[in-house]
Amino acid sequence: MFNMFLQSIDKVAARLAATSVHTNTLGLARSIIAASLLLTLLFNTPETLFRPAGVANEILSQTDTLYFNKINFFNLLPFAWFNWLRAVAIIVLIVVIAGWRPKYTCILHAWIAISFTNAAIIIEGGDQIAANLSLLLVPICLTDNRSSHWDTTPAEGTFRKEKNLVATFFYWLIRLQVALIYFHAAIGKMPMAEWANGTAVYYWFNDPVFGMTPLIRTVLDPVLKNAVGVVLITWGVLLLEILLFMTLVMSKKHWKPFLVAGIFFHLSIIVVHGLFSFFLSMAGALILLVGRVDTNFTPWRLSWRKAVAYKFKFTSQRPAENPSVPALSYPPAPNGTAHQEYASHLPEN
Repeated sequence: MFNMFLQSIDKVAARLAATSVHTNTLGLARSIIAASLLLTLLFNTPETLFRPAGVANEILSQTDTLYFNKINFFNLLPFAWFNWLRAVAIIVLIVVIAGWRPKYTCILHAWIAISFTNAAIIIEGGDQIAANLSLLLVPICLTDNRSSHWDTTPAEGTFRKEKNLVATFFYWLIRLQVALIYFHAAIGKMPMAEWANGTAVYYWFNDPVFGMTPLIRTVLDPVLKNAVGVVLITWGVLLLEILLFMTLVMSKKHWKPFLVAGIFFHLSIIVVHGLFSFFLSMAGALILLVGRVDTNFTPWRLSWRKAVAYKFKFTSQRPAENPSVPALSYPPAPNGTAHQEYASHLPEN
């Protein structure tokens, strides 16, 4: 029995070692997650994010005994110097988005993201998710020797299978983390009466702080005031979150519709609630959950150019110049030669 268990472990390890997740799809997810915190730092003032109990707060520093807060990036300098810290963080995040040397930038990214969630006083779920994912991405990126995470070819090096094993293992941990986020989101809503009776979306959309703008209200009010419409939207959210959790055990060929549905779902949250950074964090998380991280994607512009180049090459190649293509015209048969002989050389339909 124990030997069978060990054999099963060996088979799983062999499958993980044979898979490489060092792709530009992984790079896309990293860039989107980093962009979430970048936008937050760019478009919010330090006083909004960190005062009165955030950066270099004397009362907080005296009462907080957590070791990490002593090395928190945003606590390295007094608040008067915060713009220097902010500038460094922005530069690091831009470098992460650009994809340069993920093996080195991953540690800085995780440090800044985790520091932000521990130092800022105004955070939301997207900031926490970005911090968790940036930390889980560290082992994957440490095994990535590419000069850029946009490269489509894994860098050559020693211990390739061992590195793939570590990277793919943590990739599946990330998938489990994201799937559990959606599972908890769905299960946590179910005991609430508003979600059970299908009216929760009506109240959220009409919230005085996070609700719809007047323009959006004119479009959605007829749906929200219809009993069938509001119930379908409310229960549809729960169903989508459960299905996103179930993708953990689905075949990869079924992932794409859930990626599209998830992106559309979080786009609707931008439209209604205006949570841009939350959308970016969840978009990156969705790519890691239901994106083909083990394969490289081709940018649509590159795909279009390749298609045009191929078509031009195919149509501009004359049959007479290509020996594999039969000639399209033939001279008349000489007198006394059976036309059947020439017909035998014609291409068959």
